[in-house]
This record gives sequence, structure tokens and C-alpha cells, in this order.
Amino acid sequence: AFAQRDYSILDAVLPSTTTAYNIPPSMMAASGWMAPQDPRSQLVLHMNWKGRTLPVLFRSLPTRDSVPPESLKGYQELPQPPVDDIVRASPYSQIVRGNYRSPTHIVFGTDDDLIPWQQAQHTVDAMREAGIDAGFTLMKGEPHLFDLFRDPDGARWEAIQPAYEFLLDRIGKT
Repeated sequence: AFAQRDYSILDAVLPSTTTAYNIPPSMMAASGWMAPQDPRSQLVLHMNWKGRTLPVLFRSLPTRDSVPPESLKGYQELPQPPVDDIVRASPYSQIVRGNYRSPTHIVFGTDDDLIPWQQAQHTVDAMREAGIDAGFTLMKGEPHLFDLFRDPDGARWEAIQPAYEFLLDRIGKT
């Protein structure tokens, strides 16, 4: 479906700074926050499914109008940044190097289709091994950003509650 679509990630770059963005209602956002025909959604999907998150975040993107037509395709396959840059930006690398000390609670769904839940577990394990105060809530069967969806039985709110309690306890508000 998405992988076969003809799209340019540069269509997602707006000429001015974007501080908030909503899918146009006419596009029927899937999961409440993405629509495969929306350029901003295409950029997010491209970054995740094509393994291009780091090149986009590290180098940013120009507007489509500022790029000669013959160079447009090159932005679909930007090279990965140097390993040293990745290490400097990697939370996991900073944890194992002793540069990260903040108490952290991670909430994750087992059906996240963008980031494997095992990656979150691995990060929490590393924090605990480094002596960092860390909590982890894993919700069985829940997707990415599950807390944004309707919650008729309160199960999602129940999953988020330990993270709020973790935070409030650390700032002395319990």
C-alpha cells in the first residue's frame, strides 16, 4: 500500500516553522493521527518504514521548491549519519556511557508498529543496570500512541497512571 505510492518526502516540508499540525479532516486519519495520502504522514511513515529517521533528523530537509527537480529523488534515500554522530544522539549510548541520570518511566504497547517494544525494555534494563531510577509499563496488544485513542473501559488510562505516579513521586507531589 504505502510502499508502492509515489510520493516525495519534501512535499511535507512547509516554508515556515511548524509548531502544530493536524491531518486535514477530509483525509480520514488512520489511528487518529496519520493518513497515508497526507504529506506529513508520508514523511513519518517514510522515516520509520524505510529506516530514514536519523538522516532526516540530523540533516533536516529543504522545501521542495528549493531543490532542482533532478535532485528530488536523492532525498528519498539520504545516507545515514556517521556513527559518532549517532552515538552522541543515542539515549541508549548515553545511558551505558554514564551520561544519562534522569529518572525515567517508559510506557509502551506490544503492538507498536513503529518501534519494537523490546527496544524500550532493553533501554529500561540498561537504565536499571546503570543505577538509574526507571519504570516500565508494557500494555499487551496496544499500538503506538495508544493513549490517544478512545478508552471506553479505562484500561489505557490505567496503564498510563503508573507513569504519572512515578513522575509525581519524583517531584514530591504524592
